[in-house]
Amino acid sequence: MKGRENLAEKKKARPVETSPRILSQIELLKKAKSGDLLANREILSRLNDRNAKEEQSRD
Repeated sequence: MKGRENLAEKKKARPVETSPRILSQIELLKKAKSGDLLANREILSRLNDRNAKEEQSRD
């Protein structure tokens, strides 16, 4: 049991940083959700590009 207690003591919460790329994607999603047509088009464009790349990799 002592071994397990020591492991529990060693675990510490680390601060998590969100990358700027992810933050910009979150902002884009918020804009699209609020009705921004340009943001909505950008999201659709990115999704279409991603889907096309995935289909090419399957072939």
